[in-house]
Amino acid sequence: MTRANTGPLAGVTVVDLSQFVLGPYATQTLGDLGADIIKIEEPGGDRQRHSGKAPNSRTMGPLFVTLNRNKRSVALDLKTEPARRALRKLVARADIFIHNMRPEAVARLGFDYEAVKGMKPDIVYVEAMGYAPEGPYAGRQAFDDLVTRSAPARANMCACPCWSASPATSWPNTSMARPTCRPPALSATRPPSPPIASR
Repeated sequence: MTRANTGPLAGVTVVDLSQFVLGPYATQTLGDLGADIIKIEEPGGDRQRHSGKAPNSRTMGPLFVTLNRNKRSVALDLKTEPARRALRKLVARADIFIHNMRPEAVARLGFDYEAVKGMKPDIVYVEAMGYAPEGPYAGRQAFDDLVTRSAPARANMCACPCWSASPATSWPNTSMARPTCRPPALSATRPPSPPIASR
C-alpha cells in the first residue's frame, strides 16, 4: 500500500538519475513537497547505499537513507539498450529530469538535453554540475573536496562586497564575472567570528 502524495508538487513526476549528495538532496526536497521521485540506480545500487555503517542493513547506509526518503527506486543498467529503452519510457511521462553525470557520459547514454527534449519537449532538464560547461574545468568531476581544493580563496569570498550576491558559488566558474576587487587576505591577528546566536 502506498500513500498518496500531498503537497504543492503533488502530481509532478521527477526522473532522478543523480548520485552522491547534491542531486539526491535536491530531489529529496522535491519529494518532501509532494513530487513523485523515480530514482534510477545501477544494478548494484546507488554508490551511497554502502557508505557508513547501518545497524540492520548492508544496502541502506545512513547517508543514503538521509538523502533518499520519499523516492521509488528502479535498477537499470544503462549500458544496455533494454534499460535505456525503459528509461526513455519513464522520461516520456516525467515533468523533470535531473542528473549529475559528466556531460559526455550522459550524452553517450543518449540522455543529454537535446535527446531528452526530443522525448518530452516540455520537460524541465536539470544538470547538477560543479563547473560551468564552457569554462576551463568543464567536464571534470566536482566533488566538494575537489572544488574546495581548486578555490583556496573561497573562504574569504563572503568578506568581499563583490561576492555578496553569491557567496557560495564555486570559483573558478567562468560563467561568473571575475570579481572587481581582491578578497582580503587571511590574517593571524583577525579575531574569530562571534557565534551565530549572538549576531
